[in-house]
Amino acid sequence: MRIISRLRDREVTNLTPRARTALGVLVLLQIAHSLEEYFGRLWESFPPARAVSSVISSDLERGFVIFNVILITFALWCWLWPVRLRWRSAVLFAWLLVAIGVINGIGHPLWSIYRGGYTAGVATAPLILIVAIYVASQLLRPAAVVRRGHSSVFVVARPRRNSIKEILKGTVETKDEQYNNNLALLTPSQNASEREWLESSITTFARNVASFVPGHFEAYARISHPIEDGQAMVGRRPKILVEPLIENLKPATTTPDHCFFAVWEGFGDSVAHHFNEPTLDLPHRRYHVFEGPVEASRTSFSDASFIYTAANLWWPADRAWFVSTEVDHAWTYVGGSRTLIDALLNDERLDGVETFASARW
Repeated sequence: MRIISRLRDREVTNLTPRARTALGVLVLLQIAHSLEEYFGRLWESFPPARAVSSVISSDLERGFVIFNVILITFALWCWLWPVRLRWRSAVLFAWLLVAIGVINGIGHPLWSIYRGGYTAGVATAPLILIVAIYVASQLLRPAAVVRRGHSSVFVVARPRRNSIKEILKGTVETKDEQYNNNLALLTPSQNASEREWLESSITTFARNVASFVPGHFEAYARISHPIEDGQAMVGRRPKILVEPLIENLKPATTTPDHCFFAVWEGFGDSVAHHFNEPTLDLPHRRYHVFEGPVEASRTSFSDASFIYTAANLWWPADRAWFVSTEVDHAWTYVGGSRTLIDALLNDERLDGVETFASARW
């Protein structure tokens, strides 16, 4: 358990899935590039290769092979561990691989132009350069700030402005700005233990309240969505409910700075599609999962400024309560302690009634 804990402490999530995949392709291309260099006997024609090989061994061929084995082994290690496991140092190693790729991608074509013909390594060099540039563009999207949560290290990302695909728009300065379509307080979650807990807790669909909220809580409330424009909002928790929920839920958890937020993958206007893959699988529903403070519940996941889309599922790291807004319901469930549920039912801003885990609704 200590080893797992230490690995979690080293995790980072600011490398997107596309960046990690592209880095894997870059490593494979480097292997192909080294083979092309070897069969083309680069150490005989390229002064830098000859110099490096001679430092390692008086036999230039042996020195060249040893150097490339070390290089490939290092590149594979970078991808298999720091990058794939999202260590805190992953970005540093990713940039190192990019730098190697850019040097190869530019150096070989220039050498071929100078020699006036083919030189070993020039065939794979352009591919390496293209992939290296793509990885660099992915790495430049977020500027990460590492913060320590309840059980892992997570990142507050701040990419460039004015692009829905880049999602995050900067530091939120006011409460109203936190309702905009940005994820400035959130980071994609890779917490397997939370996913496993929820997937083992909710195993049925639309059978009873426990199909939407874990069934072990002391008490439950069903909070109706207010009627707007002649009907209640279905599947999206209204903005008017957010502040009363925050005020009641925040004191009821020991981890208000570390909560989980899951948004249904089926929202066509969701910005979550551009940032991470759905990682939570519940019966008939898949969700994108994020982490952040309790105040991040104000965040809208819609890329349309006139639509407010809150997270469908919301719970703290200590699992003291759970909020669920099913996409087919015009109400929101909350499970928690007796004290919390009483507070919600007595809040005049909320239209709530008590329910039970085994109740139909």
